[in-house]
Amino acid sequence: MTQPVRIVFRSALRDAPATGEGLRVALGQGQGPVGSLAAVRQNMDRLVEVTALAAAYDCQVVVFPEKYTTGYAIDPGQCRELAEHHEGPSIDRARLAAAGSGC
Repeated sequence: MTQPVRIVFRSALRDAPATGEGLRVALGQGQGPVGSLAAVRQNMDRLVEVTALAAAYDCQVVVFPEKYTTGYAIDPGQCRELAEHHEGPSIDRARLAAAGSGC
């Protein structure tokens, strides 16, 4: 990992459900770089790392917030510059990360 990761487990049950007996969900969240193509690349690198880590904990689904790739504090011009098609490179990379990790 290039940045520290805090792992928190919360459940009504004492232990996480066994694989096949429940759904394990990971939430990828954090403050990364913002507002540039370099920021998008770095945030996507982090997404790949977090997805692999979640898979190591037998998570089946990894959820990232909206605007994870670009960061939140962007102006309309940056938004237009960083916008991608719904089958753009960030989505392709996220799909590959999910497929490669089994999430």
